[in-house]
Amino acid sequence: DGGIFSFGDAGFYGSMGATKLNAPVVGIASTADGKGYWEVASDGGIFSFGDAGFYGSMGATKLNAPVVGIASDPLTGGYWLVGSDGGIFSFNAPFYGSMGSTKLNAPVVGIASDPLTGGYWLVGSDGGIFSFNAPFYGSMGSTKLNAPVVGIDMAPAIDPYSPGQNGVDESWPQCAQIGTSQSDFATFGPNTGVAVVGTTFESSLNLEGQPASGQTYQNTFATNSCLASLYQQAVASGAHPSLYAVLWSAPPASTADPNLFSGPDSACATNGSIYCQAFDWGYNLANGAITYASSQSVTSNLWWLDVEGPYGSSANLWSSNTAVNAQVIAGAIAQIDQRGYQAGIYSDSYQYGEIAGSYAPGLPIWIVDPYGSSATCSDASQMFAGGIPWLVQIGYVTMTDLSGNVDNLDSDLAC
Repeated sequence: DGGIFSFGDAGFYGSMGATKLNAPVVGIASTADGKGYWEVASDGGIFSFGDAGFYGSMGATKLNAPVVGIASDPLTGGYWLVGSDGGIFSFNAPFYGSMGSTKLNAPVVGIASDPLTGGYWLVGSDGGIFSFNAPFYGSMGSTKLNAPVVGIDMAPAIDPYSPGQNGVDESWPQCAQIGTSQSDFATFGPNTGVAVVGTTFESSLNLEGQPASGQTYQNTFATNSCLASLYQQAVASGAHPSLYAVLWSAPPASTADPNLFSGPDSACATNGSIYCQAFDWGYNLANGAITYASSQSVTSNLWWLDVEGPYGSSANLWSSNTAVNAQVIAGAIAQIDQRGYQAGIYSDSYQYGEIAGSYAPGLPIWIVDPYGSSATCSDASQMFAGGIPWLVQIGYVTMTDLSGNVDNLDSDLAC
């Protein structure tokens, strides 16, 4: 009947429970930030609450089959409806295909979106899965079931950290300050499980992550020469290190950089779409980082994407076009997802908004806050990208290496 029941920290923003409906409600989807939702009826009618935008419905259209589900698109803020025949109806969301013209063994009963690729999955009552611009991991379509499948959802990311764990993050600045040999590194502590090591960056950045004196943004991919040593040191300290890679804006097509035109969106990139070029650029930046890490015998199931330095800042790593910038991030996420890893975003609410606008992939976030504390983990003003905080960078800790050199390292706290 459209009634809504809220539990835990889920907000109540309204319902259709007291309204006479033309058809029963059959599904609900949340906005990326969790501050709104849509209900969908079997006739395709849409009811929006909270910050959920209304982009259209099928309520006034005769359908071949009843609508059975809805999924939201975190990239555009729109949504998809799916009919029991597998037909897809897109509203402010891209259309990647449907099963509407295909004879099915069992009716479709649900849809779920993949925030990493921007695509979606459909599921039939027999457990069959249909993937559209989303990875296929298997199905129950060929297995005899005791009862029909009734829905689908995306598995949440598994947070590897326990609240209160602390540690440090390190990258190429440590190569210049304390050498590159394993013997140069002390067991930095206290480290109770958290360590993040940088892999790649834009070549003009200096030790503080800003363009070096006399330099400007170069758009040149550079690698952390002491990655293996930093990683080994983190392991020796008792941590399970994750990795991060710096992202930056796609160069103009006039540069003829091949990384703009090779990747999942190569066809439309070659035809001149700056959005497709940006997606492929991000996809290839992440590929370069992962490939380099592998060459150093370094690996992690968790990859953080460093999204900092908005247009007009001292670092100035991004363009002023937030929609294009968002595609760079989306491309990098797609590469990490394709590799079977978990992606997260390192930034703060101001920088991320300036760079990527309202793009909310719903990934884990690592919050930059020089004055941060455990309270930052629940501070709504610090959130961005529709994500849940896993780490907070909370200032600096002074460490001394085995050679007696003093270094200030970024300190991190697990939420």
